[in-house]
Amino acid sequence: MMRMNGLKTYTYYITHSLHFYALHIISSAVFLIAGKAFQMELFTRTQTGVLVLLFLVWGVVQIALAFFFATLFSKSRTALGR
Repeated sequence: MMRMNGLKTYTYYITHSLHFYALHIISSAVFLIAGKAFQMELFTRTQTGVLVLLFLVWGVVQIALAFFFATLFSKSRTALGR
């Protein structure tokens, strides 16, 4: 459908990865703020820089795996387990 409308494949992957990464940053920020606010042990004993680095790398890996698994499974029904 995208190719019929003239969208290049690399443009599709770049925009989707940026969108997914922006959503990941928002959810990670909420997670970090909530953890610090409620004084959870994971957040009080670990340096904030280490957690931020972990979440940044984790987001890249999640997006890469999502694209990889999307190439393996052509139907969304496989992901649902039905």
